[in-house]
Amino acid sequence: MQKLSSQALNRATLDRQWLLHRQDATALEAIEHLVGLQAQAPQAPYVGLWTRLADFRPEELSNLLESRQAVRGSMMRATIHLASSRDFLAFRPLIQPRLEREVYQNITYGRHRLEGLDMDAVLAAGIARMTESPATGAQLRTHLATLWPDRDPAALAHAVRCLLPTIQVPPRGLWNRTGQPTLTTTNLWLNTPTTPITPPPPTTPTSTQTPAPPTTSTPPNARTPQNAPTPPSPSLPPGSSVPPGSSVPPGSSVPPGSSVPPNASVPPNTPDALVLRYLAAYGPASVADAQTWSGLTRLSEVFDRLDLRTYTDATTGRTLHDLPHLTLPTEDTEAPTRFLPEYDNLLLSHADRTRFTTTRSQVPLHDLLTKGTLLHNGQATALWKLTKPKKSHTILEITPFTPIPPNTWATIEPEAHALLTFTTPTTTHEIKQTTP
Repeated sequence: MQKLSSQALNRATLDRQWLLHRQDATALEAIEHLVGLQAQAPQAPYVGLWTRLADFRPEELSNLLESRQAVRGSMMRATIHLASSRDFLAFRPLIQPRLEREVYQNITYGRHRLEGLDMDAVLAAGIARMTESPATGAQLRTHLATLWPDRDPAALAHAVRCLLPTIQVPPRGLWNRTGQPTLTTTNLWLNTPTTPITPPPPTTPTSTQTPAPPTTSTPPNARTPQNAPTPPSPSLPPGSSVPPGSSVPPGSSVPPGSSVPPNASVPPNTPDALVLRYLAAYGPASVADAQTWSGLTRLSEVFDRLDLRTYTDATTGRTLHDLPHLTLPTEDTEAPTRFLPEYDNLLLSHADRTRFTTTRSQVPLHDLLTKGTLLHNGQATALWKLTKPKKSHTILEITPFTPIPPNTWATIEPEAHALLTFTTPTTTHEIKQTTP
């Protein structure tokens, strides 16, 4: 079995992530190739797409959100992700076990706070409120508190958000726009059936069941938007292994822009399709890596039944899996400077992150995720953030983990200026190195 060094894994994953060369692809193709981008920081996906695409404009993503071809909702690891509408519909049900754990194991909102509740009634009440209009967390809490006054309204609203396929509607997530997280369901936003998924009651001893308020029936879809388009099936870009001119049907395990060939033996909307998509964007990877990315467990049986190529991690001895038709870049492939936004999935999608950082013991993971990360020569080298002391002036603060030599800094500066031009084109710019 071929052994792969940390350097080889680094270059392979950067290649899959479109971080070695900016791709000539659309934003929708990139979103699907990456199987979504983490988006709890609403503006982060814009930088994540800019750093991967040759000609990305912010309004392209805003238009996808407003036209409902892309959505923001809970997916991988029970965190907010930007995904194409068809991927959200296909894969959100597969992530439900992780969201169920989030409901009952969450220290703040779960456990005893939900014991004895009729969860079907809670979810029906949540659907009723969101059918009136998209609802903020505060509005959901107020509505649910009137029905269950003896319960923690935050816990009830959290259960509704996780157990229903909810979506955060614009303007939150639009370029340079603000707004509270405001929720609706896939039924109302994408004109698809909403099926509440009620987890089994907690295994801890429960108290006497609280009587449910008068049952609220699931309201009709009278307010379902009529202009919600069906996500398109664009042709794959040049370089794909799929024949030119072929298109990808909604729900396929092959996203536009991906190098995964059609595989009729793998049904779409299944864990098998999800694993194939993961490997196309993050491989080679172990079972533990895929579980870290998705938040799911027991994926080893999925890997076992797929036709995959295997490697050995030369450092740890772990078995790594990959799509059999994909080739790996050479270890000495140049890795250009790239600025990743906060919470970029590159740093969240492997159980062993040492392929991207040699400073793991020195830099807390929290800092790597809640701030932007600078990649230099394929490694996490610094943190970055933008500040605006004046409306007309933007400062890019770069905080290296170790001092950056002048000759290295000279290779970083052009990309830093490009980031400033993308994010704040109408202000004056300044780049500063700061100390931790």
